[in-house]
Amino acid sequence: MKKALLILGLALAIVFSGVVMVNAQEIEVMEGCELVRDITYDGETYSGEVDQDDGDVWAIICLINTVNRAAQVLFFIMMGLVVALVIIGGFFILTGGGSEDNIAKGKKFITYAIVGVFIGVFAYAVPAILNFIMG
Repeated sequence: MKKALLILGLALAIVFSGVVMVNAQEIEVMEGCELVRDITYDGETYSGEVDQDDGDVWAIICLINTVNRAAQVLFFIMMGLVVALVIIGGFFILTGGGSEDNIAKGKKFITYAIVGVFIGVFAYAVPAILNFIMG
């Protein structure tokens, strides 16, 4: 079980880093980016599309936007895993037939799902926290 969670965590890290690298490559090639949410930086609020005409801050704004997109992807992946873990845990509990072993397995899956909710919400909140600190 621990090996499976470790492999799953590594897979999520690879996917997360891949999303960041793909978006970072787009920033190099592109001359701007389309924001997924409003970003406040140096007292100015940016929304919609940011390009090189916005001065020197466009690269920083696009980098923050990349973090926002990666956090959204991680959030939706984690919430999908949470749903799967709750279903698996419920299956173990319902089909356990009173077996303490199966009920304990089901409770573990549901506990991991609750931890996953907290990780997903934290990942979704990180860009907003960074925006608050930088703004």
